Amino acid sequence: MNDQNKLLQKCLNNLKVLPDIRATLHEKYNIPAQTNIDGVLTIHSPVQSVDYPYTIQPYVTSSAAKLTVAYIKLLE
Repeated sequence: MNDQNKLLQKCLNNLKVLPDIRATLHEKYNIPAQTNIDGVLTIHSPVQSVDYPYTIQPYVTSSAAKLTVAYIKLLE
């Protein structure tokens, strides 16, 4: 198993411990070839299911993560 798959599996394992949550991966989910998206993660709950496109970024620093979170909050 390569490092990217290990990282993805670790994320899925963290989701599995949440009550009433189920996650499904769709690596080939009609994603255009020119995008940087690795796949789509569907998170299922008793209320609804939501699709999230994902890109594996194995070497993210804490500074980059903080900037990304701040940027996403700004977009909201």
